[in-house]
Amino acid sequence: MGTPVFPDTFEDYKKVLLLFLGMKEYYHFEDDLIEQFKNKGKVQQLMAEGMTGMDAITAAVPDTFISAGNQAKTEGGEQAPAWYYLLYDYTITPSDPLFDLFLTYHLRSPDLLQLDDILDYLLENYYDGKIIAFSRVLTLTLRKHGEWLQPPAQRLLKE
Repeated sequence: MGTPVFPDTFEDYKKVLLLFLGMKEYYHFEDDLIEQFKNKGKVQQLMAEGMTGMDAITAAVPDTFISAGNQAKTEGGEQAPAWYYLLYDYTITPSDPLFDLFLTYHLRSPDLLQLDDILDYLLENYYDGKIIAFSRVLTLTLRKHGEWLQPPAQRLLKE
């Protein structure tokens, strides 16, 4: 896969998240979203003022949906506009693509006091307490993405 550009900002993180959502085909069809949101609060108000479908939804809840382009909606291959929901409630597990990248991003983000809890959770829930297996995953992840655990200013000094 090559060396990914590691997210320093929410915009960069969104790109990685979109790549993941695309791999998993987690998109929602535009007409379904419009049907779901058309009678809700700010979306309903914006539509009453003349704003159309997804324009009203994305204005009412910014940074929540990004276009997934046209996707096959029927078995016959009929295409329809689709959108990724960035706040999708999904737990990324070791079997998912890009797990190592998300793990590194997660390790980089938390309060240091929470780090033990995060590592304990991963060890117990995904590696059945097998510290050698988990240690191997952490070692490989740190080898691959370790430089991105440093603050951006430190990385710039290296360049």
